[in-house]
Amino acid sequence: MSPTTVAVLLLFSINNIVYSAAKFVPESITSCEEGEQYVNMNSKPVGEDREWTGDATIPFEIDQTTEFAMDFYWWKNDKWEQNGKTTKGKVCFYFERFAGHLWSQIKQAAQPKLLEDCHVPSGKYEFDKFVPDLSDLIIPVGGKGRASATFTMKKGEKTLCVIITGDFE
Repeated sequence: MSPTTVAVLLLFSINNIVYSAAKFVPESITSCEEGEQYVNMNSKPVGEDREWTGDATIPFEIDQTTEFAMDFYWWKNDKWEQNGKTTKGKVCFYFERFAGHLWSQIKQAAQPKLLEDCHVPSGKYEFDKFVPDLSDLIIPVGGKGRASATFTMKKGEKTLCVIITGDFE
């Protein structure tokens, strides 16, 4: 299995059904259409992986108190259909629990580097030919197909909204 073809261990048990493992292949990371354009990332295939180049501007400090909302969608019948309810929580908790290794890689790849576990100062972060190893990323969804997740974080009057699109295989 390639590093970017993520082994997604679906660890949630609903009605005593445990979902099987799936691979996630991310394709794009963009800003939401209705908000400020804080994300400018391009990706291209490199073997079985994807290489990311661009920048992300964080409009406010992200720390242990920062909360997010995530809406997950499946591509069905030529349109995006929301899957279940909105997930909400603390950004740091979810990064640590579901994407610890990926978060470590992001901290090292970002320019300027991010030095603390859960502290992202506001500012612009650049990425150059970043090829993440997503092998330990855990995304608790059941199913396969084209998917999209919209992540929204707010502080005061500022909103950071990002869409990640890819395929579960």
